[in-house]
Amino acid sequence: MPGEQAQNKMAPKGRRDFPKTANSTIASVLILLYPINDKPWIVFMKRPDYDGAHSGQISFPGGKVETDDENLEQTALRETSEELGILKNKIQILGKLSPLKIQVSGFEVNPFVGFINEKPFWKPDPDEVAYLIEAPVTELLNPSISKIENWKLHNTNVDVPFYKIENEKIWGATAMILSEFIEIIHKTKIC
Repeated sequence: MPGEQAQNKMAPKGRRDFPKTANSTIASVLILLYPINDKPWIVFMKRPDYDGAHSGQISFPGGKVETDDENLEQTALRETSEELGILKNKIQILGKLSPLKIQVSGFEVNPFVGFINEKPFWKPDPDEVAYLIEAPVTELLNPSISKIENWKLHNTNVDVPFYKIENEKIWGATAMILSEFIEIIHKTKIC
């Protein structure tokens, strides 16, 4: 796995150093692939606005491990099912990417890649999902979607790299996970 090196390509530059938390909250997310016209597509979620570190951000379906989850893979499948309304037994796990620690929220995220063999009929949970963003995987391979802007985050000016897809800015942990996924696609030439 390309790991941290690939993830760091999309890490905000000049971000202030957040103190490392002693105990991370363990979570899993799923990069869900599915076919449209025999081409692989990917889905992202826009989180609703709420009082929290990831309010209004673009993410993959996922969340923290619960006691009933057998393992991290099951967490990713359960969360995807709850958030997007897809039966988890329809999703085939293809692999796991490198874990990512998110200092600002204290999460350690474990990304999985999954596939469903038909375009899903989405039933997003309105408490978890404001709306969905779908894109062909080939769009991710276009270097022109990678941008950088200077933003004010936590009262500090920060150069923030992001992917622009469907007029949305995918940044932070989601962009870092996506960066590793894109690098794997480039190396394996599967698209």
